[in-house]
Amino acid sequence: SDKVPGLKVTKRAASSTEATTTKKSKPPLVVGTIRMGFGHHRIAYAATSWGLGPDPSKDERDTYFHDLLNIESEEATMIHDTDKLYSKGSRMASELGGPVEALWGSITKSGDEDSL
Repeated sequence: SDKVPGLKVTKRAASSTEATTTKKSKPPLVVGTIRMGFGHHRIAYAATSWGLGPDPSKDERDTYFHDLLNIESEEATMIHDTDKLYSKGSRMASELGGPVEALWGSITKSGDEDSL
C-alpha cells in the first residue's frame, strides 16, 4: 500500500505464477472488507495495523488488505448492486418516513448471511 508501510493490497493475478508466497515467522493475516462506507475501511485498517505490529520493518508476517469490490467478479457485482438498492431504500425511508421507514427498519434488521 502506498499509504500504510508493509501492508499488501490484494489484486487479481494475471496468472497463477504471479502469486507469490514467502516464509515468515508468523502466519499471514488477510483482512477482508467491503467498500460500503468509510466505517468498513476504518475498522479493517485498524485490524491490519494490528497485524503489521508495532514495527512493520521487522516484516514478521504478510498482512493483506482485501477489498471485495477491488477485484472484478460476480460477487463484487452483487455487492455493488446490493449497496445501490440499500442506498435507494435508505433515501426513500428518510424522505418519506412513517410506514416506509418502519418497513425499511424491519427489512434491514432481519437480515443474515442467507438474505442475499
